[in-house]
Amino acid sequence: MGSEEFASYSYQVPSVYLLLGAGSKQENPLYGEPMHNEKVVFNGDILPTGAAIYAYTAINWLKNNK
Repeated sequence: MGSEEFASYSYQVPSVYLLLGAGSKQENPLYGEPMHNEKVVFNGDILPTGAAIYAYTAINWLKNNK
């Protein structure tokens, strides 16, 4: 996966690593398992926020790098 090499290519290209919350056990007992655990359950309510962050950063990059 490309994400596994993030540190390597971020030495060459300005980069940012963004982690969206997937939920915590305080919110819901089903949340909070490690990402690669077979019992992981994600909180889908964060997806619109994540999409907005990606769109915002892409728009700003395009504005500044015509």
